[in-house]
Amino acid sequence: MTVERFSGLWIGESMRPDAGPALVWRVRQSGASIFIYPRLESDQHDTGYFSGSVSGDGNSFTLNNVPPDRGVARSIDDDHFFVAGFDDTGAPPHDVVFSRPGVPELTAR
Repeated sequence: MTVERFSGLWIGESMRPDAGPALVWRVRQSGASIFIYPRLESDQHDTGYFSGSVSGDGNSFTLNNVPPDRGVARSIDDDHFFVAGFDDTGAPPHDVVFSRPGVPELTAR
């Protein structure tokens, strides 16, 4: 596993039962900095921009300008990470699990 473990394309699925289209994140990691270009699966172009910082151990990152209770991503393994409470559509907020394209999604329990 390289130091820039989060770089690449990621597909995010909300754990909300009635979730809409998947999230697609194009991630570029440069050392301790991370840059995310998100879009919905149904969109053709990126719809915004997030930046953040990777933790010292490289197993998580924090998104800038996102409330701390829903702006921390944690690695599950080399091909999955999750952001607790990131989907704040409705109440309560739901986690979003990200997988690399072509890698089966995790089953939430």
